[in-house]
Amino acid sequence: MASLCVLLVDDHESSLSALSRLLQRNGHTIYTAATVHEARNLMTAKRCDLVIADLTLPDGSGLDLIREARGVHGIPAIALSGDNDERTRAACLHAGCSAWLLKPVTFPELEAAVLRATSQPTR
Repeated sequence: MASLCVLLVDDHESSLSALSRLLQRNGHTIYTAATVHEARNLMTAKRCDLVIADLTLPDGSGLDLIREARGVHGIPAIALSGDNDERTRAACLHAGCSAWLLKPVTFPELEAAVLRATSQPTR
């Protein structure tokens, strides 16, 4: 898999750290944010290849951020959730997520989702 620029958004520091390490194993460049506001600033400043965002953030919805990543910036996105609910999964897919991953995420799950997300056309 080619090296990617990934924007990782999660307000739980331990999840953010663990996912960053998993992604860096494959040589990806990782930018992290804990809020929607920080993520929007990074999406504007950096040209990332993929957004991976938790759905529940302290200042807004990860789904709104994903819609913006896809619609405005043309960036594929993966949703992260601790909620194993079919309605949540359906909402993620309807918002244009390439994948929906239930926390805690394993390395094989993450790697497969990244590959799927970055091999699909975004628009």
